[in-house]
Amino acid sequence: MVTLYQEKDRIGLITKEQTPVYKPEIIVFGQPEQVDQYAADRVIKQIQEKPNSVLTLPTGSTPEGMYKKLVDAYHRGKISFKDATVINLDEYWPLDPQHPASYTSYMRKNFIDQVDIPPEKWH
Repeated sequence: MVTLYQEKDRIGLITKEQTPVYKPEIIVFGQPEQVDQYAADRVIKQIQEKPNSVLTLPTGSTPEGMYKKLVDAYHRGKISFKDATVINLDEYWPLDPQHPASYTSYMRKNFIDQVDIPPEKWH
């Protein structure tokens, strides 16, 4: 098997034997709030280090605590999302994005409308 890769200004081919293996880091938390804080801290660090980051954000009940912590950090002046781009990870199709049950509506309610992401930087 041969894989195409791109690294900075180089493009090349690597064989299966050369393909790097990435092992996920597994972290066990005792409480859901710890997961929320850890995830929020990772996003905050990313935005602080690279304000024009592109974030692909999930929906559902699991990330709601993270969004609350991110909104709180924004209101405390710890972070700004004005230069970031946000892409929704999920959406129902063919549900209209304006429908109250859409993930677009979910993201507006839980995050987008509470921080300073410009409309043209949210997809």
